[in-house]
Amino acid sequence: MREKLFQSEVERIIQIAEQAKGGSTAKGAVARGLEQSFKNNDQNFFEMLILNLLYTKNSIGLDEVQTACMGQKLDEGRLPLSVPEMGRRPNAYATQIIKLLKEPCEPRVLKNCLEYFFESILVLHLIKYEKDFANASTYLESQKESLAKPLQGVVDGILGLMDRVLFARQQARETGEDTSHNTKDTISHTIGKFITAYEGMYEKMKKS
Repeated sequence: MREKLFQSEVERIIQIAEQAKGGSTAKGAVARGLEQSFKNNDQNFFEMLILNLLYTKNSIGLDEVQTACMGQKLDEGRLPLSVPEMGRRPNAYATQIIKLLKEPCEPRVLKNCLEYFFESILVLHLIKYEKDFANASTYLESQKESLAKPLQGVVDGILGLMDRVLFARQQARETGEDTSHNTKDTISHTIGKFITAYEGMYEKMKKS
């Protein structure tokens, strides 16, 4: 691995993401930066770059990565963000959410999982993955009774937010209006409320 080049590429993409943050061109700017990196380097380098940005730096989202990858001739059998792998995410995260609530886990761990769960719902095709979204919702509902009463309320909140996000996406699809920024704000705000409520429950569970 060309360590210095790798680090400079990471910092370059982070800088693009920070400069474009909040603007309507943010997604495209980051995607173009990633596309340039793909053209200048081999696929191993590119895969390591996007994994570092996604899971270490938290500077870009799955949507920017998917946009960058769509037009590239990538080996889907190896790429961590291939379409089949992406399609498994809602159910994988739903399973993880229930597992974390049962443990119990630290609030920051649950927060990260919830953020990835809703990001996958925002990124995946609304119709193509409708069954996967429904399966994730059904799983959460079916496992709710196995949790303590206060934690069941957290699951109800997650299911309610999931419905709101899918409804907002459907409305945007029908009207052609880009509401993704508002939807992301709603997700972030609501997850914050979940975690605030969960923190009190977590402290009580630690003492019991």
